[in-house]
This record gives sequence, structure tokens and C-alpha cells, in this order.
Amino acid sequence: MPQKFVSFHAENRAALLGVAQLRLGNWADAEDAVLEAFERAWARYTRTGDLSIAWTYRTLRNLIGNEYQRARSQAAREELLRALRPTVETADSPVLDMVVPAMMALRYSDREVLYMAYWDCLGAHQICVLLGCSEAAARVRLHRARKRFKKQLELTMGEDDR
Repeated sequence: MPQKFVSFHAENRAALLGVAQLRLGNWADAEDAVLEAFERAWARYTRTGDLSIAWTYRTLRNLIGNEYQRARSQAAREELLRALRPTVETADSPVLDMVVPAMMALRYSDREVLYMAYWDCLGAHQICVLLGCSEAAARVRLHRARKRFKKQLELTMGEDDR
């Protein structure tokens, strides 16, 4: 690793870590965000030869914003699921009786991408930003999650027929 980047990291890490910890309120999350910001700064440096604390700070700020959005979305989804549970238990709703258990049977990563697409109404580009992957990878994850949900829903429907 070039000395220029090592020096840049050493000079700026503490300040960025302080900003991240203040905004995220959690040391581990702050360290993760700062690490990712420096990883992106390194990638930019290897491409362009440019090191900028302003650019790195903006990157960190965007990462923190993404974390805020993810946390808000997750809290909203959890609240919606809590609100749906009594409805499923008390109302005669065959659709909800099948959909909620099928969703809950999926892996967290599948539920997450389905929530992003259908409850948060996010497009592939927004999903890829939140997941930290390419747009193509986000589309593939969504496609696979849909297939697993369909299979799980069919299993749930099959259990009701018995």
C-alpha cells in the first residue's frame, strides 16, 4: 500500500470515526462505516490517484445515510408485521394466513430483498445501493427470493389442503 494512502488514513481516521460514532451511536457500526469509506477511498485512489478528505467524508456521510434508511425500513417492516399478526390470528383472511407464514419461513436475506421491492417500493438500483452490490446482483437476488417465496407459498397452501 502506498505511503501516501497510509498517511492519509492515519491523519483522517480518528476524525471520521468520531463523526460516524456521533451519528450512529454505536462504536462497531461506526468502525464498519469508516472502514467502508476508506475502502472506497482506496478504490478511487487506485483508479484516479486522487485522495480527498472531502470526498471521503461525503462517502462516509452517504454510508451513514444508507444505514439510517436501512434501520428505518427495518423498523417499519417489523412494525407492519406486528400489526399484521393480530389480523392474521383474528380475521378470516386466507391470503394473509398463507402469505405471512410463507414470508416468515424464508431466510432473512430473502425477506429483506422482497420487503425492499414490494413494501418499500424500491427499484433494483436503490436495492443494489442498500445491499452494496451491483444492480445485476440485486436483480438476481430479487428473482431468486421470488422463486423461493413462490415455492414456500405453494408448500404453505399445500398444508392447508390437508
